Amino acid sequence: MGFYRKKRNAHKRYPLWAAAAVVIVAAAVVGGFLSFSSDTEVSKAKEREVIAENITIAGVDVAGMTKAQAMEALSSYVESYTDATFTLRANDKTVTCTNKDLKISSNEEDAIDEALHYGASGNLLSRFLAQQRKERGEKEDIALHFFANRLAVTEYIQGIKAELDVPAEDSTLTRKGGSFSFVEGKEGTIVNLQKSVDAVADYIQDDWDGSDVTLDLATKTEAPKGDKEQLMSIQDALGTYSTNYGSSPSGRRKNVENGASKINGKVLYPGESYSVAANLAPISEENGYALATAYENGQVVDSVGGGVCQISSTLYNALIRAEIKITERSPHSMTVSYVEPSMDAAIAGDYKDLKFENNQETPIYIDLVTNGSTITATIYGKETRPANRKVDFVSEIVEETEPVIVYKEAADQPIGYIGKIQGSQTGYEAHLLKIVTVDGAEESNQIFNRSSYKARNTIIAVGTLSDDADASAAVRSAIATQDRNVIDVTVAERTGALEPQEETETTEIVTVDGDGNTTQIMVVE
Repeated sequence: MGFYRKKRNAHKRYPLWAAAAVVIVAAAVVGGFLSFSSDTEVSKAKEREVIAENITIAGVDVAGMTKAQAMEALSSYVESYTDATFTLRANDKTVTCTNKDLKISSNEEDAIDEALHYGASGNLLSRFLAQQRKERGEKEDIALHFFANRLAVTEYIQGIKAELDVPAEDSTLTRKGGSFSFVEGKEGTIVNLQKSVDAVADYIQDDWDGSDVTLDLATKTEAPKGDKEQLMSIQDALGTYSTNYGSSPSGRRKNVENGASKINGKVLYPGESYSVAANLAPISEENGYALATAYENGQVVDSVGGGVCQISSTLYNALIRAEIKITERSPHSMTVSYVEPSMDAAIAGDYKDLKFENNQETPIYIDLVTNGSTITATIYGKETRPANRKVDFVSEIVEETEPVIVYKEAADQPIGYIGKIQGSQTGYEAHLLKIVTVDGAEESNQIFNRSSYKARNTIIAVGTLSDDADASAAVRSAIATQDRNVIDVTVAERTGALEPQEETETTEIVTVDGDGNTTQIMVVE
């Protein structure tokens, strides 16, 4: 006999919140699907979206074009202006640049979006009026705007400013017959950088049509520095120093005198800095310099302008005695003859310079004169130091490096030739002491600078030229030992000489290098 038990919960009711959750989840799934479908369709629709009829952008017909097509059409239009020139003018002087120099860009993408949505954007009234124009078939040209990169414009104008400026001529002094005369300065007209940048950038954005144009830059008046009362306070010699160049060759003498004339008469106002190298430059024959010997990487070479270091060294010694602030100074590679160690100031290329700053409260005047044999530098100003206070500078050698003798092959000279081709020079470590006394009593004694100078070795040339290859090889091997006894014995053996060879002493030529040092060269007659 069969039976069954009725399931009481077969039709169990679920709570309302559970049902609601099911509905929400289902809606989310369906909504997400619909949203995905909608986004896809919108994206596809935008790709198919074209610009309405009778629409142009900057005169370029873009009607019926998609965004991509319109971008291509406008790119050709924009590129047509890459050769446009901007002539920037100030003080009747001009500089010409291109839109690449100013990094000009345009808003073609925004203009195309405006064209695509013409009549569908803006407030209700503007949309209505646009639709009316579209229905009437009226043409609509959408403006294309250009924009200059303000940073690029700033950098460009800043770079050409010096070409366009007419700087003020500062009031100055002339010195004649031991007295000063006042020379009044002149106003200048210089480019106003910020206003000029604004003018150029605003014109490009608001008015430029892509054609060549001349723009006037904003300028401002620059007043000259100095007045008569201020400059005529310069009466006192704050520091002076002289060196002798009379024994130098003619080319070197010319360089000293020419370079000194370019610095003489300079007035430096409080806080102003000065570079000797910059004011001597360019070191060229066109600028009045001649060929003369000079140091280059520790070697004596012929160089245009050789000797200008004597100018900077003489000036350096006058400046430090006037207690003018030195901001840059370098020693020579080797010692010079016209000043003691640590009293020199080298000028070389763009890596050695003498620079200083007027740290006085009044202007200073640089008097740098030559008389054919002596160069004298004097710093004039207004003396404010106590009369009982004295400043002196003393050179002190700390260490010496003795040169050695180096033997070098002379392949173009016969075996038996031994000649000196370079004399020696001692190397030094030195410093300059600044000693201050008050009423004759030492107040301070301090190291003012430190300098290192290379030693220069004696170089002896040994001939190796011979028809006998073995003889030449033997002498070369002897040279490699750098032992004079070995060299002498080998040379004697190969020449049949009974005694060792002496260094050739037939003719001695003494030359003065660019720094006043003498070099002995031995020549065979």
